[in-house]
Amino acid sequence: SPQSPVPTPYAPVLWLYRPTHWRWATENIPHSLLVYHITDDYTAFGHLTAAQRNAMAAAERGARAVFPVDPADLMPRLQGAALGAALSRLERDWIASDFALTGAELLKRV
Repeated sequence: SPQSPVPTPYAPVLWLYRPTHWRWATENIPHSLLVYHITDDYTAFGHLTAAQRNAMAAAERGARAVFPVDPADLMPRLQGAALGAALSRLERDWIASDFALTGAELLKRV
């Protein structure tokens, strides 16, 4: 992952319009947040390869995904930094599962 010339809290938001560029961009451009702005139905264009269609489907799945754990689900048992750390870990697990883990499944990991 590239080093940001800007301190991490100030790394720019990476805003993409093409579903085929997200992997390269995220590996080569420092950023604090990735936004995939869907403006067209790229699958309607017949020139996409299977890999490009799969990349687009993955980006769309991620864009529709809503993290199923709320901080209140972990309170009052966890507070402050411990709460933040637990939420970050659960979010990483959820993303690694390709957004498949449910809230109940994630809460069992705490």
